[in-house]
Amino acid sequence: MNIISLFESFVNHLNEICKHNSFLHELEHNIYNSTNTLNLDVLKNILESLDLEYKNSKERKEKYYVQQTRERTLITSLGLLTFNKTYYKTKKKLMVNMNTTVI
Repeated sequence: MNIISLFESFVNHLNEICKHNSFLHELEHNIYNSTNTLNLDVLKNILESLDLEYKNSKERKEKYYVQQTRERTLITSLGLLTFNKTYYKTKKKLMVNMNTTVI
């Protein structure tokens, strides 16, 4: 989901909250939860966009293979953030010199 659609969804949700909350404390609580969710969604969107940008980059394609994409969860000040992250494997073969002495 792109950021514009996230904000549109947030505004629609706020409109619904305002229609159905008659007490200030309910309104405050629901707005707080909604903005927190929006912040997590925006952060997820940014991280996944950066991941995709690097995955498609010429620099990455020259140096790394895509190994896998996994769901990752981080604990943030906003709460748990779950997003997709791509992991890579180097294309470069590790050269080992058998004549080197390790001390």
